[in-house]
Amino acid sequence: MRCLTQQEISEWLARQGMPEDPYGHPRHGVPLYYLQFATPADEAARKAFVREYFLKTGPAGVLIHATDWSGYRPQDMATLVAVRARHGELRWLIDAPGHLFAA
Repeated sequence: MRCLTQQEISEWLARQGMPEDPYGHPRHGVPLYYLQFATPADEAARKAFVREYFLKTGPAGVLIHATDWSGYRPQDMATLVAVRARHGELRWLIDAPGHLFAA
């Protein structure tokens, strides 16, 4: 996993031919491949969902762009901070909100 800044996210999406905000700009329309959804609330179901999602990624990999979170308190962010630190990422989520996983 590599964390990306907003600028790097924009560049990655442009290389993939994907709009940054398909729902925010009527001129873009909504591409057939664009899907937005909530993850399951149950922890076991969420883990299974994430595992299957990553098994079905395409050759470009997967970009997870964190744009909304419940809070920025340390106890709310502990797991995400730990995962990011394990991959050498020390910046705050707000400074590097993209998470790029290789195919």
